[in-house]
Amino acid sequence: MTHADMTLVMLGCLPFMAIMRVILSRNVRRMTARAEESYSRASGIAQQVLSQIRTVVSYGGEEKALAQYSQQLVDPAKVRYTLFVHHHGTCIMGGRKE
Repeated sequence: MTHADMTLVMLGCLPFMAIMRVILSRNVRRMTARAEESYSRASGIAQQVLSQIRTVVSYGGEEKALAQYSQQLVDPAKVRYTLFVHHHGTCIMGGRKE
């Protein structure tokens, strides 16, 4: 193959690569927003429990509060893993490594 042939092959691949990058960016944006929302809910639970710690302790609600807080952190953990896989998959495929 000559240089001109390789250039034409790459030009043919560019639209596909651009479309895939747009789709990936939208997914990452959506997942990040979902993780931020879960972190916000977890923070609200922690703030509420800490502001009323005496009441929580007197009724023995520490385990329940911890379970609620932990439940809110499950979704962001899944999102972090997915973002990690997407990022490193993009780097392997020749994407930009930050």
